[in-house]
Amino acid sequence: MKALILAAGMGRRLKPITDRMPKTMIRIEDKPILDHILTNIKKCKIKDVVIVTGYKDHIIRNYVGDGSKWGLRVEYCHNEKYNNTENIYSVRLAREKLAGEDFILINADDLFPPTVISKMMRAKGKIIVAVDKEGTVGREEMKVKIENRRIKAVTKKLKPSEADGEDIGVIKFSREGGEAFFNAIDEIIRRKGPHYYFQEAIHYLASKDYPVTYVNVEDEPWIEIDDHFDLKWAKTPISKMILDRIRSVGRRIKRIGKK
Repeated sequence: MKALILAAGMGRRLKPITDRMPKTMIRIEDKPILDHILTNIKKCKIKDVVIVTGYKDHIIRNYVGDGSKWGLRVEYCHNEKYNNTENIYSVRLAREKLAGEDFILINADDLFPPTVISKMMRAKGKIIVAVDKEGTVGREEMKVKIENRRIKAVTKKLKPSEADGEDIGVIKFSREGGEAFFNAIDEIIRRKGPHYYFQEAIHYLASKDYPVTYVNVEDEPWIEIDDHFDLKWAKTPISKMILDRIRSVGRRIKRIGKK
């Protein structure tokens, strides 16, 4: 099992903070978001990580290095076109490093406890999306439609009234699911270009009845830090809830890597 972290974006909605650093390097309780993500990965006994960098990539590389600080093995891909592509292109760049592997994809602006990853690791399926089914979703959220335990749509274009939950930005792929995912990415970029979120490929597969399933994580505290409102919220008690869980993970998580 490998982890793929997408950290190429510019974080325009978090300017002027992101004039100085990538969004994932913004500090929450004195550690960058990326540090918390790597800590989660380590706690879940995943050893190998691929980080796709782009904007101000030297800051990420200088901080993370080879990953040994966390007991991880970190490799990098660099998206030189980060300024005029979306993250579907970043994912495509990592294909060779993930070929033939199960992997978990994680957005680099997500803050969540390691129990999210552990639940995904235990789940069986080809493509599994972490979905928060609690509450309402707005226009900008990545919404999902579920029928008979399968995801039938994952897109921001879905009407909030039609959504059954929100994709939180953590997705698990089996080797077979990953191959289908990358093939769908190639098809979308060939036909439509690189200006789409990677969820477009999952949506494409789901629309063709490919088995895309989900894990409900509505009982887990999490936040996607996309703008200044999110950042303010991340520095309120929700961050304490999340980070307390990161710090307090015990034997149940540690046993996962042995199975």
